[in-house]
Amino acid sequence: MKAIVNGTLYTMVNGIIENGTILIDAGKIIAIGKNITLPEGSEIISAKGCTVLPGLIDADCKVGIFEEGQGPIGNDTNEPVSLGAEFRASDATWWEDVAFDDCRKAGITALSIGPGSANLINGQSFVTKTAPGVIDHQIVRAFAGLKINICGTKSNQHDRTMDIASLQAQLQKAKELAAKNQKQIEKGEAPEENLKLDPLIALLNGSNFARINVFANHDIFNALELAKVWGFPLVLERCYEGHLALEEIVASGCSVIAGPTFINRVGSAKNLSLKMPGVLAKAGVKVALCSDHPTLPSENLATQAALCCRDGMPEELALQAITSVAAEILGVAERIGSLAVGKDADLAIFSGHPFKTATQCLATLINGEFVYQAEKGGACSC
Repeated sequence: MKAIVNGTLYTMVNGIIENGTILIDAGKIIAIGKNITLPEGSEIISAKGCTVLPGLIDADCKVGIFEEGQGPIGNDTNEPVSLGAEFRASDATWWEDVAFDDCRKAGITALSIGPGSANLINGQSFVTKTAPGVIDHQIVRAFAGLKINICGTKSNQHDRTMDIASLQAQLQKAKELAAKNQKQIEKGEAPEENLKLDPLIALLNGSNFARINVFANHDIFNALELAKVWGFPLVLERCYEGHLALEEIVASGCSVIAGPTFINRVGSAKNLSLKMPGVLAKAGVKVALCSDHPTLPSENLATQAALCCRDGMPEELALQAITSVAAEILGVAERIGSLAVGKDADLAIFSGHPFKTATQCLATLINGEFVYQAEKGGACSC
């Protein structure tokens, strides 16, 4: 059993606990609070003067499928197929990518890894932890959104109208197959399996959600209209002009995975603003932040949140965007994203507040085990 003691605990669900203690056993948090009696024989880890957060979550990145230093053979982000619903990012992920280690050193314990957005339907994202070892053993959610782009893809001559028409044609096929399969089941017969349409059926029956890539405000309106007409759960990604479509996003009830927010404002990013995530979050929209690594290296996730905070996003909401709200949007909040009894013991110990420039991550734990410890660091003895 481990006991992290005397830290400032940012629970994300029950406020901030000064001089708090976290007890960890069998990979889970079994107690958290003040004045907790330590069981005899506990391994004590002093976090005096430190800030303890749940492990950070990057809500969208390409760690492991854009393998650093490997050249074209290590790039599995965009396949040359317009309709790739059957593609799974988990099949292409190389768990020895050095970016995983960078994440551990930055206190990031979970990633949503997904394909690129060059095509209309790009494939399935998944959520995994960042501990060393084969990815298959640490996947938290195998299907965490189907990535779609309706902003004028290359295969449709960069034409939005063709993108939307092609997507609706696929959704209609999925709807018809779902109806056919229901009749088969009612007759006691096996339903038809279809690798390309089954992921779309999952959207229509609500067991998965669409992650639609949108940049300009009219792309946002198109995505909202598609979700309304076809009735699927929607998460808007990038959402660079979300602040220009605030009323419609709020009314829709959809969530947003924003970012990366500090990149060169060229082309579709011309109206990108670091204020955008804060404008949406303050209006009640669930907002997570992402790096879209390697566009922004994933280890800069906390820096991105800090800059959003500087530009108007309340500190609490900015921290939630890389922890608890990110977990909620990805459908994994029952296990990760907050410090609470019963949750996985995934956490990061920082030398100070993570939004301060000089703050360093001193230690990162996943399932209660150290996956990173700084060689030297502040008053933390870990």
